[in-house]
Amino acid sequence: METGASELKFVRDSGWKNLQQICKLGDVDFLLSLTKLSNAGLIKEVVGSYVGYQGAHYIITSTFQRLMSMISYSSEPTFYSSLEQPKI
Repeated sequence: METGASELKFVRDSGWKNLQQICKLGDVDFLLSLTKLSNAGLIKEVVGSYVGYQGAHYIITSTFQRLMSMISYSSEPTFYSSLEQPKI
């Protein structure tokens, strides 16, 4: 996010209005997904007094970014070789 820009502007410029269509989710499923991701701490709602803003816009958190980074490493061959295999 560029310095001085509001979170709301960043979210809107990132294509927020197209997200539900891209995910191919209905209204209920989309709102439920947002609520679950928010409760897990992976996204946070944009908060502030912006003219015409009624809420329900979210931004990803650093926790989400770290999770995605860890998942990307899981495809690396050295990821599994460094983990101790469970003994049965």
